[in-house]
Amino acid sequence: MKKLLGHIKKNIVRGLFAVIPLAVTFFAVKILYTTIDQNAVKLVDQLFGFSFPGLGILLVLASFYILGIMASNIIGRKVFNLIEKTSNYLPLVRQNMASRRN
Repeated sequence: MKKLLGHIKKNIVRGLFAVIPLAVTFFAVKILYTTIDQNAVKLVDQLFGFSFPGLGILLVLASFYILGIMASNIIGRKVFNLIEKTSNYLPLVRQNMASRRN
């Protein structure tokens, strides 16, 4: 029974760690899209007098492209290494990382 409960607990934690990045990504994209799209549509309408459907999506994709370039350079790698080292001090993350290695 203890083994079964341990198995269930371990997989619930793994599932939680799988869902958290997806949820954070979803909400970040949603916030970015609504913020950028609303402001860009207003700006284009004021400047040029017409609306540009899909401009928000293009700007969000361009933002992700620029962030990807920044993340892949030396500074980006250092920041991600710092985040990884810092996350090793969090008990649940450290425990989950150790179980992946086994």
